[in-house]
Amino acid sequence: MKNPTISIVHFRSYPLVILAGFLLSFCTNTNDKSSKRNADPGLILQSLLQNSPDPSSECVRSYRAEEACLKQTADLPQIDEPGLSEILSGNKTSTYSGYCSSLLSSESFTKLNPKAQECVFSCNESYWSELRSANRCTGQSSDLISGSGSDSLSCIRNCSSISSGL
Repeated sequence: MKNPTISIVHFRSYPLVILAGFLLSFCTNTNDKSSKRNADPGLILQSLLQNSPDPSSECVRSYRAEEACLKQTADLPQIDEPGLSEILSGNKTSTYSGYCSSLLSSESFTKLNPKAQECVFSCNESYWSELRSANRCTGQSSDLISGSGSDSLSCIRNCSSISSGL
């Protein structure tokens, strides 16, 4: 259900819906064996092997990757950190650091350990980086934001296994 005429005003009114959809996909059925087969085990292994997780820095990196992609869209070519942070936070902060701090203190993330939190943001960063690499950061921003594929969602679902201690 894509609406190519979505405006930035409409986009600004639904940042929490977008975030909720992203997090909902993470929270649903973590025991789905078919989704675990498609997940990128490299991201999970990388997260496990790091000595000290830094979910806040990974969060900021993931939103920088998102910004880089969204700058190539038809409706957000001038997006920058203050603009995207304000959209995502509902005008509560103008920095990725501030938004990430708020996000990491939310109920959805506090139930995860730091390695799992970092893993979720690594999946998000990977999604946006892959779009850029494939020159697919075009069209409407809402299509890209809502278009997170099954590989990305599988990656996020598997982050919960890090929180469970594998």
